[in-house]
Amino acid sequence: MRFFRFLIILFFIALHQVSIAQTLPDGVKQPRILILLDGSSSMVQPWSKDATRFKTAGRIITSLMDSIYRLNDQVEFALRVYGHQYPVQENNCYDTKQEVMFSKNNLTQMTLRLAALHPMGVSPIAFSLKEAAEMDLTDELHNAYSIVLITDGGESCNGNICDVVKTLLDKKIDFKPYILSLVDYKPLQKEYECLGSYLTASNEPQIGTAIETIMESYRKVLTLPNIVSKPVPAALSPTPKPGLITPPKVIIAPPPPIQKDTFSSVTSQPTTTFKQEPIVAHAPTTVPLLAKEIIFPVPLFPSLRYFPVYFATPSYKKVPVPRFTPIQPEPIPVVPTAPAPVVAAPKPTPPPAPKPTPPPAPKPTPKPTKPPVVIAPPPQKPKEAPFTIETEDAQETTVEVYFTDGHGKFFSSTPQLIFSDAHSGATIQKFYRTVDASGNPDPQNIKAGTFNITTLGKSLTLMKNVTITEKKKNKVIVKVSNGSLKFVYAGNPKRAVEEYEAVITKRFDGRVPAIRQHCNVELEYTPGNYYGEINTLPVTRFNTDIDFGGETVIEVPEAGFLQLDNPNNYKRVVLYYPLGDKYLSFYTADIANNPKPEKLDLLPGVYEAHYIKTPNIPYSKETIVPFRVTSNKLTNVTLE
Repeated sequence: MRFFRFLIILFFIALHQVSIAQTLPDGVKQPRILILLDGSSSMVQPWSKDATRFKTAGRIITSLMDSIYRLNDQVEFALRVYGHQYPVQENNCYDTKQEVMFSKNNLTQMTLRLAALHPMGVSPIAFSLKEAAEMDLTDELHNAYSIVLITDGGESCNGNICDVVKTLLDKKIDFKPYILSLVDYKPLQKEYECLGSYLTASNEPQIGTAIETIMESYRKVLTLPNIVSKPVPAALSPTPKPGLITPPKVIIAPPPPIQKDTFSSVTSQPTTTFKQEPIVAHAPTTVPLLAKEIIFPVPLFPSLRYFPVYFATPSYKKVPVPRFTPIQPEPIPVVPTAPAPVVAAPKPTPPPAPKPTPPPAPKPTPKPTKPPVVIAPPPQKPKEAPFTIETEDAQETTVEVYFTDGHGKFFSSTPQLIFSDAHSGATIQKFYRTVDASGNPDPQNIKAGTFNITTLGKSLTLMKNVTITEKKKNKVIVKVSNGSLKFVYAGNPKRAVEEYEAVITKRFDGRVPAIRQHCNVELEYTPGNYYGEINTLPVTRFNTDIDFGGETVIEVPEAGFLQLDNPNNYKRVVLYYPLGDKYLSFYTADIANNPKPEKLDLLPGVYEAHYIKTPNIPYSKETIVPFRVTSNKLTNVTLE
């Protein structure tokens, strides 16, 4: 048994020495790929009918990792995301974080982490590259690094990508970086020339082409080198050779012989005789048989008893009935009537003489008044916006108008567009801009020429001298800015709205988180329809459209002041406000044992205070006190 244990130990020692001998050649580094992902607010826009840009980026990452793992399963991946922790209104240009650290076989971890992230902020790409160079690409002596950037736009924090590449990344990257753009926007390619190779993935075929391009570029670098097996050194002591074991001879004594029984003599016993008795036959006898007892069945029910039935008919006797004689009515006495008195007809009186009526006083003629002077607001001048034109061959002359922020982010607003002649100013054509499910504008037929294009609405943007080429698809790409939202007091715009805070939500898009905005701050929003709530008392709710380049103003009424006096120490009072044909409660105050009166700031309007004088008595009736609140004035309500 010890010999076999010794053989097993020698086997494992030899296996360990062989594994040590199979090492990578000198100079070969561990390949590592850092994926830098765009988590800005534009990534929630649709990439296709069924997926957003951020979801498509996650699918590209998992497909790329799976393809590279088939080539070399020892590659380590990491994930850094920017613009996903703070909303775009905060404009946080330091929003970047490593979400998945470098490790092998972390495809499942990468998938789960991508599913938990939500884009919402801005695009600090230059700062993210700087953080990646200083925090992620730290051990270039033992690792070979590369970067794959997946985005839909450019830098939005005024960072310089090329400076970061020259000062930090060039020394740390061993094989070619790639930039995958989810939108087909050619100006982005120039912005990323200094970082690496630019690939477009705006449709399904381009995704497959981009992954194949990256794989072919990385194939030579990621292919596993041949393993060189080094000879295993000989053991210090010779290993015994296995052989046949001859056991020693053992001499066994033969068993003793079996002893046989011996008899000295045999004695015979005398024989014994037996007498046989004769067989005696007995005479036949008679056996008496008993008669079988007959058992009669007993009825289950007792015998019925019969009772006599008698039928009797009553006898009727004739009874004499007295005869009825009707009573004769007495004659009605006749009362003698006296003759009616004759009344003489009244003599007619002559009508009074009419009094003379004075002539009507003349109506005073009003003095002519001057009409009030209405000062019309100055006409708003449209803002001139820069634009570019791209053309494609087509059978008809069409135009498509795109609105972008200049960093690859496009807006799906639908304003009315007016095409006027650039020389005469006459209106040639007007239509509302419509978009498809992916946010691309629908083409509109138009004749060739040079036009001035004006967008109506809050934005009021002007594009001068736009040339439309015949038999071409003309794409007019207009660079615009986001819209803004601010709050002012109605009738007092100079006073800052410092008392309140609003929660703003973009409607019809659950992927965009709600934004908290202080009402004394003006914030930018991407164009769209928004719903908001202001924490006034009662709550102010509103719905508004925000256009690009325009300013949306929400007016808030100035509040009044309410003082609740409680001399009888009632426990609770509930305030109601009118909504349609009924009142709804919006505030409950516990005022028991409070020596000071309750003071509140309420919006101007009509309200009701409900309270119960005897809360300990069941079904006690509420006492209702109506009151009105006026802006900047105090209203006293006493709970009597």
